Amino acid sequence: MSNIKLYRLIIGLFFCVIGNSVFSQDVTFTTSVDYKKIGITDRIKVTYSSNKRGNIILPKYKNFTVLSNVSTGTNSSVNFNTGVTKVTYSHSITLKPKKLGTLKLEGAKLQIGRATYQSKSVKVKVVKESQVRQRPQSLFDQLLRGNPQSAERVEVTNQDMFVKLEATKNKVYQNQPILLEYKLYKSKYRCDFEAVEIPTYKDFLSDEIVLDRNNKPKIEIINGVEYEVHTFKKVLLTPQKTGKLKVDAFRIQARVSTGSFFGTSIVMESNPLEIIVKELPKPIPTDFSNQVGTYSMRIAPLPKTIEKDNPIQLKVVIEGKGNLKQLGNPEINFPKSFEVFDPEISSEYAYKDSAMKGKVTFIYLIIPRETGDYSMPSSKLSYFDVATESYKTISTNEVKLKVVIGNESAQSSDDYDTKEIDTKENKQQGSSLAWLLIFPVILLILGILYFLKKRNSSTVAEETEEE
Repeated sequence: MSNIKLYRLIIGLFFCVIGNSVFSQDVTFTTSVDYKKIGITDRIKVTYSSNKRGNIILPKYKNFTVLSNVSTGTNSSVNFNTGVTKVTYSHSITLKPKKLGTLKLEGAKLQIGRATYQSKSVKVKVVKESQVRQRPQSLFDQLLRGNPQSAERVEVTNQDMFVKLEATKNKVYQNQPILLEYKLYKSKYRCDFEAVEIPTYKDFLSDEIVLDRNNKPKIEIINGVEYEVHTFKKVLLTPQKTGKLKVDAFRIQARVSTGSFFGTSIVMESNPLEIIVKELPKPIPTDFSNQVGTYSMRIAPLPKTIEKDNPIQLKVVIEGKGNLKQLGNPEINFPKSFEVFDPEISSEYAYKDSAMKGKVTFIYLIIPRETGDYSMPSSKLSYFDVATESYKTISTNEVKLKVVIGNESAQSSDDYDTKEIDTKENKQQGSSLAWLLIFPVILLILGILYFLKKRNSSTVAEETEEE
């Protein structure tokens, strides 16, 4: 029985080796350079080409300095004899030599599924004098450039354009919001995004902020170079666990207008971020709401006397600065004889600095089913105040209500906690008093006008009799 198992194992390994060799022959992955001989001040473009799409892993160049981001391209060619289409995927990057001599330019790795392929290295000769002017220039290049004496190509470097990931804070407490900003820096050239790859946020709750399209770019000077800074995305993150949390880098593929007809396609990758999330101090209150920020709490004014079986609204308003979207329903001890429905939630948000600012209103529909005097204890909210690094508890005032039968309910202004009705009544009383003062004056003016008219009529009559 053991011999049969050994035989099956040998056969399986044989087919795996044969299968891997067959599949590996289907993938070609090569390294090429535009020039084998360059000057110490010249640039060189290295291209890694494959016939299968995969993820490129660049080496750590020992003898060269990286000057540009990775640009990707796809080229298709058709064999008219066989009708077969050949597709080539390329990844290019611009380098500059660090020293003279015959230097080794390392190959890259290509991941396709679970397999990894390695391209071969190439050798480049670096001399003192620049080799740009000695290179032949095609007629097509002359027509495009308009200058037959210059064959140097335009390359987009990290000094021309790059992307950056920024956070307002890198040390926060658990559930303390962080503002994340995605930025594009460019010193020259115009570009259009072709693809944007933003990883998901692990261990964070995310809330994207809608940006104003009319926002103008800011100007920032870095190492003496002036950049236009375009913030194209903002996200509010709320950490859900403690420790060192990572925000992965994002990638952008852009088409850069460098003066050529088609422009240049580049891929830019930002920096990743590490956020240190601290634990909240202990002991944590038993009624802690998991809110971190600054808040206030109140109940909107209610009539002191309400009718039996007549529905009214009780509004609990929570205002402040923090992650208001995580607020739960406040706990209110309603009288047992009150029929209470689940609250409707009305929200007003605005984003300021690294937090969400606004208010949340919980609207309860309640129906008293029995008459009597009732008292509802205050509702509480426990949160952690970052400014003082301490737990705080806020509460509403105690609510007292008198439930009566419909005909016995009073409708006077004394039945309300709000001053709006008193203000309206004062205005009405003030307007009535004003009319009482103005009316005699109007009568006096009308009397004077009538007397003057009568007098003028008598004067005219006397003058007519004398003639």
